[in-house]
Amino acid sequence: MYGGDKTINGNLCDGVLASWETTKPQRKIDQYLIWIDRETKRICKLEYTIREVMSFITGAVYYNDYKDYNGIILPSSLPIESNLVKNGYMHEMRIKSFRHDIYWVEELQPNTELNKVGDKKPD
Repeated sequence: MYGGDKTINGNLCDGVLASWETTKPQRKIDQYLIWIDRETKRICKLEYTIREVMSFITGAVYYNDYKDYNGIILPSSLPIESNLVKNGYMHEMRIKSFRHDIYWVEELQPNTELNKVGDKKPD
């Protein structure tokens, strides 16, 4: 669902609401507002609810300083906001380097008896 437009860090962005089954707030399901730069088509900011913890908590992550890692473009700086912090960021994540396809599926999921994890949400 279209969430309007907004300027973020000087970039005009379009908002897209991402939700499960309905756009109405759900007690156990988080929802996301993805702000996409109109020019580059990259994510500028992701706002989200944290309903699994407490219904009033919200957060946001900025996708800054995109870098090209051998054809894979990723943000290298990801500051995190929360309504629990009045000023500034709660913390910041950074991608310092990136290598792709360095692990085999068998290494990532060594116990073949476990069920595969997917995008299933609780009922």
